[in-house]
Amino acid sequence: MSNLNAEQFGDYHMDHRPAAPGQGAQFHNADEVMPDVTGPKGPQFYDYHAVAPGRRIPFHQSVSHESFQQLRSAKGNPDAEVKIYRSVPKAEYGINPGDWVSTSRRYAERHGQQEDSSKDWPVLEGRAKASEIWGHGDDPNEWGYHPQNKR
Repeated sequence: MSNLNAEQFGDYHMDHRPAAPGQGAQFHNADEVMPDVTGPKGPQFYDYHAVAPGRRIPFHQSVSHESFQQLRSAKGNPDAEVKIYRSVPKAEYGINPGDWVSTSRRYAERHGQQEDSSKDWPVLEGRAKASEIWGHGDDPNEWGYHPQNKR
C-alpha cells in the first residue's frame, strides 16, 4: 500500500482523525477502552448499529457483526491478522498509514454510500496486525491504521 500525497489526489481525509499510537488502545487490547467488548455482552454494550427505529436488529444482521468476531479472535494476540476495510472516493487512494479503517466490510460500504448509488465509493480490503490498529473506544467498527513498517 502506498502513501499517496494530497498534491496528487487532494485531501480525502475527514476533519476528525482516528486514534494514533499511544491514544486509546490497540485492537488486540480493545477491552482496555471498551470493557468487556470481547465478552458475551459486548454487542449488547457497544453495538450502536443494531438498533433500528422501534426495534433491535438481530446481531447477525448488524454491520458490527464482523468487527466483534475479529475483536474476539485477536484478543490478547498483537500479531493476529485482522481484515481492514476503507471506503474511498477513488481506489487508487489505497489504505494509508493514519487512515480511518473499519473491521467490518458492511460498515465501510455504508460509509461509501452516495445519494446516487451508481457513485458509491469503492471499498478496499487489506490486512494488518492487531497491534497496528488503534481505537478510541467509541465504536468497535472505527480504528486508526498505523503500520509498524510502512507498506
